[in-house]
Amino acid sequence: MGEDLKKAFDEAASLVMLKSPFVGSLLYKVRVIASKFPDVAGVDRFGVVYINPDEFMKLSLRGRAFVVAHEVLHAALRHPVRGEKVESPTIFNYAADAIINEALIDDGFSPEGNLKPVRAATFSFVGPEDEIKRWSVEKLYRELMKHIKQGAAGGGGGSGGGCIPVPGTSNGGDSAGGGLAGGDFVTPHDGEVIREGDPKLYDENADENTINDRWRGAVENAQMVAKTAGKEPFGLLREIEAFLKPKLNWRRLLRAAISSGLQKHVSTWKRPSRKHTDFPGYQKYGVRRVHALVDTSGSISEEELRDFLSEVYGAARLSQVVVRAWDAQVYEKIDVKSPSDAKKLTKRMRGGGGTTISPALRATLRELRSGDVVVVFTDGYLFDEDEAQPLFSAVASRAKTIVVTTDREVKAPGWTQIHL
Repeated sequence: MGEDLKKAFDEAASLVMLKSPFVGSLLYKVRVIASKFPDVAGVDRFGVVYINPDEFMKLSLRGRAFVVAHEVLHAALRHPVRGEKVESPTIFNYAADAIINEALIDDGFSPEGNLKPVRAATFSFVGPEDEIKRWSVEKLYRELMKHIKQGAAGGGGGSGGGCIPVPGTSNGGDSAGGGLAGGDFVTPHDGEVIREGDPKLYDENADENTINDRWRGAVENAQMVAKTAGKEPFGLLREIEAFLKPKLNWRRLLRAAISSGLQKHVSTWKRPSRKHTDFPGYQKYGVRRVHALVDTSGSISEEELRDFLSEVYGAARLSQVVVRAWDAQVYEKIDVKSPSDAKKLTKRMRGGGGTTISPALRATLRELRSGDVVVVFTDGYLFDEDEAQPLFSAVASRAKTIVVTTDREVKAPGWTQIHL
């Protein structure tokens, strides 16, 4: 490794620490490798940062500091790993770029030269710029995917046709994106080590959950350092919260909520205990139905629908399930009596229109029996939310009621809310 590169990197690292104790604290834990593979810089799923020596040396000191800080945040917040769990890792990369770039610019970092980083204003077609700056990466990703799918469904072009205009891409107009626009998640590869980083974060013998916990610990420590220095990263607070906040196992919560309303057990001498014949056994009674109201409107992604139907499958292992797809109207009910029936649901789902829940609630209300369970699966954007309030209340008075949302909370008094 050339001394010039090492000196340039060390100078950039010093400027990063000066501008942001949060990012600077994380930088000294990150492994950095010199490699010509990325356009300018990149990061892999293990949190290894790669710097292209030729392109890096062309940048000013401020430009180098921006690039280093950008990739360090990708690494520490586990963006490549989180991006593997969504439908489009590239769009997730765009979303992550915009959120961290805005935070860096708020902290006084300055992209210079050929760096034309994606920013919140790039995606103003999905929301106000000031709001986007405070979103988590997942939130911006969901909005971008909705835009793409709605545009594709409309068959149009431009910003209304599902295009994502990003600097450094063919539809962004400028080919010199600096490797900071949806293209810096790279595959692991060899190179010359610039900085070893914290070996605990790159322990090949540790499982992924352990590594994720260690990265969370590093982020928490960095946040404490920043608070002590009086330079808390306000632009990243929502993203840090999304990364650090313990994830509730929403599937377990949902299944527990469903099963608790399905059946009761009473002791009976007619069926002796299997373990101890001198004690009574238990008998199930009052098994009820689950009414699954599945939002199939145009704003629901394939990934969301797949998650919804996987929970219908889980419910079918516990009880009889009645499925109703709905968008601006409610479709015919589908009886699911076994998990094998649930597996066939995808081909029978209809929808793609607006999002009006009242018809589905009315249809369900007509068939409710006392003790039934009603589960609504939706992204939370209901055109008739206020008008549907009496129906939500009526259903809740007669059944155990649960709303599973992928985005905003539904205004539904008396209903258990579970966020996916």
